[in-house]
Amino acid sequence: RYLIYAVGEIVLVMIGILLALYVNNWNNENQEKKKVGKYLQEIKNNLRADNLLVDSIAIFNQRKNLNLLKSIEYYYKWESNEDYRDSLMRLLIQGDIAQIAPYKPVRTGMDALLSSGDLNLVSDSLRILLSEYYESADSEKMNNERVISLTRNQVQDKLLKKVASRKYIGQYAGLELPADNATKNTTIIDNDLPVDMMFIIAIESERITTLKSLQAKGQTIIGYIDKNPL
Repeated sequence: RYLIYAVGEIVLVMIGILLALYVNNWNNENQEKKKVGKYLQEIKNNLRADNLLVDSIAIFNQRKNLNLLKSIEYYYKWESNEDYRDSLMRLLIQGDIAQIAPYKPVRTGMDALLSSGDLNLVSDSLRILLSEYYESADSEKMNNERVISLTRNQVQDKLLKKVASRKYIGQYAGLELPADNATKNTTIIDNDLPVDMMFIIAIESERITTLKSLQAKGQTIIGYIDKNPL
């Protein structure tokens, strides 16, 4: 009888220990899921911000490309009509052709998840989607650099310096400068600048396509997280 009682006590203690371990493991797992869930929510917010940025860049680049085409037209017409210098200057000041809309994705959620060491708690499918998205976002920085370099070197530097006259320099510097001595237009028109501007148009068009594809990947990730909560 005492042996049965002792065995029963041991069994109860073992059950109690196992239950405590189970509850502890469940609590730990639940806390980890909540923590990762916060990271995923932040990633979703980051992706929504990225999507809005892509929309604004697409609108900007479309407008910029149209004005670059106008600039090419005005540039060649300037050779026979000095009035087109004014048209070019207005585009340089107001038409966005000398500006760049860089793509800078928001990574706070993904960086926090990576730093936490809890990426293993995310499903394989979601890890693949996130990896593809952020790898594509990083590669887009190369297009950023190309268009920044071309815009600065060809539009901001060469075209602006070629178009800016004493009148504009005086106007924006608040100075009264003597008029140009030339009585006729002696502008030398070459093909180098228009070719470079066409190259900028091609890159900006490519960026729109690439960023729209990246935007679609972001939407896929948002949908996956919504359908597969932790």
